[in-house]
Amino acid sequence: MIIIEGDYLIKKNKHESVYHWDGMYTDQGYISLPEYVEQNDFRLRGKYLSFIKKIDDSLNDLDNGIQKTYKYKGYNLWWMSTIIEKNMIKSPTISDSIKMLAVEEIIENSLPDDIKLFTCDKNLCKSFRDLASKLKIELVIQRHKSSLSFYQNIKKKIPFFVRGLFHYFKNLKLYLKQNRGKIIWHKTSNQIFFASHFINFDLPDKPNNSISSNYWGGLPRLLNSRKIKMTFLNHFHVSNKVRSLKEGSKLVNQINTNSSKHGEIHHLMPFFINAKALLRVLKFFLKTHFRRRKFNPGMSLFFPNNSNVNLWYYLKNDWHNSFLGSVLVENLLFIESIEIYFKNLPQQKLGLFLHENNGWERAILYAWKKYQKAPIIGVAHTLIRYWDLRYFDNLSDFSNLPKCDFIAINGPFSKNTLIDGGYNLKKILEVEALRFITKSKKRIKSTAKDKRIKKIIFFGDIDINSTKSMLYSLKFFTEHLSKNKIDKKFEIVFKPHPINQINLAKLHIKNLTIVNQPISEIIKNFDIAVSVDTTSAALEAYLAGLNVIVFKYAKRPNFSPLRKIKNIHFVSNGEQLLKSIKKQSIKHLNNNNEIFFWDDRLLPKWKKIFSNYLNKI
Repeated sequence: MIIIEGDYLIKKNKHESVYHWDGMYTDQGYISLPEYVEQNDFRLRGKYLSFIKKIDDSLNDLDNGIQKTYKYKGYNLWWMSTIIEKNMIKSPTISDSIKMLAVEEIIENSLPDDIKLFTCDKNLCKSFRDLASKLKIELVIQRHKSSLSFYQNIKKKIPFFVRGLFHYFKNLKLYLKQNRGKIIWHKTSNQIFFASHFINFDLPDKPNNSISSNYWGGLPRLLNSRKIKMTFLNHFHVSNKVRSLKEGSKLVNQINTNSSKHGEIHHLMPFFINAKALLRVLKFFLKTHFRRRKFNPGMSLFFPNNSNVNLWYYLKNDWHNSFLGSVLVENLLFIESIEIYFKNLPQQKLGLFLHENNGWERAILYAWKKYQKAPIIGVAHTLIRYWDLRYFDNLSDFSNLPKCDFIAINGPFSKNTLIDGGYNLKKILEVEALRFITKSKKRIKSTAKDKRIKKIIFFGDIDINSTKSMLYSLKFFTEHLSKNKIDKKFEIVFKPHPINQINLAKLHIKNLTIVNQPISEIIKNFDIAVSVDTTSAALEAYLAGLNVIVFKYAKRPNFSPLRKIKNIHFVSNGEQLLKSIKKQSIKHLNNNNEIFFWDDRLLPKWKKIFSNYLNKI
């Protein structure tokens, strides 16, 4: 049995089974490990989720002294760790962990006499040595040169203590620069709390208006028309709309001055943190490093049940970052800010938050249960993907985690995904799709004047690695057009993610136009959409009737919300992209969107929820 990782290419004979770690060279007869994961998705997903549950159980069984090490002001740092968050984009080694579980299955079924491993990955070498030793299989490793740059290698070796300190002082500088303004609250008892992101919104078109959030759509206007007040706690992000915390603070102060007009008061996450809180965070962070042995669980905790695979090699960086590094600092700052905030927040009739299972959400849920009496609902604002492990705590029933009272699902597709995953049906609420409700009612016809030109839009995502991989394939495509002198037959546009504004000058891609307008405003101008698999932009293009190509990042399972939808082309490199675009027509499709969302513009499902908790709706 041969396992290959990276660009290493060997000649195989008919007696050898050659598996590629990243799914490359299938045209050479290699077997794709990511494809094996896709074919055995439910079982392998369940194994990984059960493994995380095992860690959760083990930490809960620790003696009281160790338990205190994982807590800060009553908040459990384990709840806020990247390991329990299970975000494949933030933690790409989750994919490696699942592939390693797949390798173990293949070995058990095929019983090879020996394994040959070709790789440059040190952790892969350690993991395979460990597994081969336990299974008593001969292992031969051939290391090849790492593709990482000198800067990347240096960055990997920076101690987590240094990373944490850097993150602390970076945030300290931001907090000192912000324009706080006056903290105000609504004085009525009929109000709703929202936890949201300060991104993906349209700026106020008039001084008396609030921002128009694409996450919440027409919901704030509905509530304001019924005299319901809203308080927003926003997690601040730098974007092309608001380029600094100081600028964001200024915008929030302007919005709050006119809250009587639109019914909204907005706060940014750092607003409430003070000098004493900052000193407490630094003290705890330094103290943690003096007792860091208690934060190191050793390897024994990272063996899944009934498995010989040790996943510590893949997850140790996430562990150390969560309990010793920058993630620890970020979570401590969240806890301080959220604790101060909820002590002052007036009693609410209802709580809503964007449900993505980020660490700060766990802190909000804990604080909400501590200070508020009303229920809180997690709102899944987009389609729930099969491999978005963040949503599947219920598969393993993490009984000690802070949880929302209900999860609001915006369509039958996501609802069925959760039910098939074992989610409690009684905890699911049906609501209209606020992000997509204006995009799903009417088919959009192309406004392109010259039908001989294929107009293509490429969508990037917050995930830098997969976006760069797609752009390298785009470069291959544009170079092919230029070489064959057919570039005038194509018009190519790239829309980056608001948070991930990649420097395209370094990629040297010719004839590429950059756009930053909302998707709904520009998508009618195109015939073909190419999207990274992690973004919902492909879904919006599909609903608009465009021909859709999804760029599947080869190093992980297919993360696309369109994963098993017909008429979708999936590609992983430049050659596949070129072939797929050649096959696409400029005729718009009549894609069926009924399976995705509930899209009644009058929002009857939302109104039903509010009528249970509010006096006026």
